[in-house]
Amino acid sequence: MKKLQRWCAHAFRLNRILPKLAPSCRKTGELAERIGRRLNAGESLADAVEVECATMPAAYRATVVAGSQGGQLASAIESVVDSASRVEQLRRITGVALLYPMMVSIVAVVLMT
Repeated sequence: MKKLQRWCAHAFRLNRILPKLAPSCRKTGELAERIGRRLNAGESLADAVEVECATMPAAYRATVVAGSQGGQLASAIESVVDSASRVEQLRRITGVALLYPMMVSIVAVVLMT
């Protein structure tokens, strides 16, 4: 259960990132509760993460499992959250960056017709 508590220590950041990583989990608490139930039933954290976080990228799941097995679960989760935050930020920046050329193209087409 201590592993789950450490895992939930980063919930303030996970609340924002988790819905993007695992669309089926809209709330961090729901995911933590389901994983907790599996842990209480005797499943390993690796198995619980594989089942409950199936919609997350495999690299993120593997990082959590490796962190758990290596005794560095909190830092592994922090690493996953940081990576997901950077990916989210990159997607947002890319979307904004593509907006200008698209607008210029639309204006050019309108002016030429």
